[in-house]
Amino acid sequence: MAEKKPAGRGERVAISYKMPPNIYEKVNRLVYEEKKFSTVSDCITQALISFVDTRHDRERAEQLFREYLASDAGREFLRHEIRGALVDVLAPPRAANGERNRPDP
Repeated sequence: MAEKKPAGRGERVAISYKMPPNIYEKVNRLVYEEKKFSTVSDCITQALISFVDTRHDRERAEQLFREYLASDAGREFLRHEIRGALVDVLAPPRAANGERNRPDP
């Protein structure tokens, strides 16, 4: 997406980014109005780093959750939550008292 413009020896290299207008507006606001980043490149780099870190954390959390559900405690937890959800869905509503239909553990 980034295009490098040719530069001579010892010159700065200008990079132009092709991005949708809504992203362009957000990046410009962060860089020039809110001054959260010193350059557009810095803003984009930080966004990419954040995206990669978040994705890795989410995958790790999913893996840990699957491991937990495979354990005895996880199966018991899931059984209890599903039972509570079924009771909430299948029991007659008690909205007048504000009571929950879920049984106590």
